[in-house]
Amino acid sequence: MSDKPRYWLEFLKHPRNQLVAAGVAGVSVMLSFPWGGDALILGGLALAAIEVLGLAVVPGLPSFQQAVNRRSRVADREDRRQRLLREIDIHGGSRYLSQYQTMWNRVQSLYRTAGDASTRLSPAEVEQLDDLTVNYLTLCLSDAVMSSSSNEQLLEGVRKKLAAVERRLANAEPGSDEAQSALGLQAEYEDVLERGSRLSARRSTLEAALVGMPVRFEEVYQMVMTAPNAGNLAEMLEESVSRLQLSEKAAMDISMSTSDLAIALSQAVTSPEPGAEKSKASRRAPRQAVANAAGRREHPGGR
Repeated sequence: MSDKPRYWLEFLKHPRNQLVAAGVAGVSVMLSFPWGGDALILGGLALAAIEVLGLAVVPGLPSFQQAVNRRSRVADREDRRQRLLREIDIHGGSRYLSQYQTMWNRVQSLYRTAGDASTRLSPAEVEQLDDLTVNYLTLCLSDAVMSSSSNEQLLEGVRKKLAAVERRLANAEPGSDEAQSALGLQAEYEDVLERGSRLSARRSTLEAALVGMPVRFEEVYQMVMTAPNAGNLAEMLEESVSRLQLSEKAAMDISMSTSDLAIALSQAVTSPEPGAEKSKASRRAPRQAVANAAGRREHPGGR
């Protein structure tokens, strides 16, 4: 969520305020032809007075602040939506995006219904459902990450690193620095692989949410469209949204774990193996000795 909007700045940028400013400036220019610069000065003073009065009154109006806050929420929501869609595409897509598209279409229909003065449905209530569509995209991203072939490749890379570490550990002297380093990496790799196994086992929970949420979402949509003027519509909608949020929460926990696993996999694959630097140094030592011997032969008197 972005910082709290600056209402005075939003007032200055508002199209109606800019239209008033342009109108006053235009009239001042037209009047300057018969009356000269005095008309421009008077127009400037009138515009300044209007702006000062507007800044003193309009930004503090609750209706204005609500409108600005809603625009800010919409912008934040759309930024997050587009970012998630890009991430899903990077990971190869998700087979549940068609369900997301249906949910999004339903929300757009509800926004149009909320704009009808004869209905009891408010845009703020529809926004709760719109937020759920963005959260559903988060679950789609988790599905894309868990289904990605690159994720399995990273796991395979960790398995190979673990096998290499275990071989080094078997040949290392107990209690040596190399053995201690290998033990640390062994624990790290085993932890990453265990987390991957746990997530695979819990994937059924994620898939259940991805399948169930669109069904319950459709039930809410049909309930609202069937009785948009019902007196208890707000209570019915709130109860339905609460049930949707509860089913979403369990899957969101898995989504967060998936993100953590992706980071851990990347770190594990790029971490150096124990003894790698030592091996490089041992390979460089003979070459350095040969170079030093050659230097002494070229300069036998050198000290």
